[in-house]
Amino acid sequence: MIITTKSNEPDFWGEGEYYKIFINNKERLCFGSMESEDATLGRDLSCVYGIPTLLKEAFEAGKRGEDITIIEEND
Repeated sequence: MIITTKSNEPDFWGEGEYYKIFINNKERLCFGSMESEDATLGRDLSCVYGIPTLLKEAFEAGKRGEDITIIEEND
């Protein structure tokens, strides 16, 4: 299993930053700049509900003896 995280810093105006998690080159989670009134679990942060699934997938991969590689990339 290859877990890749990609992130970047905000631009001059404090916008455009993001943090993405890919598993085997497929984007699974993405957090980015958002309006504060939309930064709720019911709106822009609802992807956090997928974290338990990702943890279970990593656990199961480990049980199968798969190597887990984590790569961090910054744009």
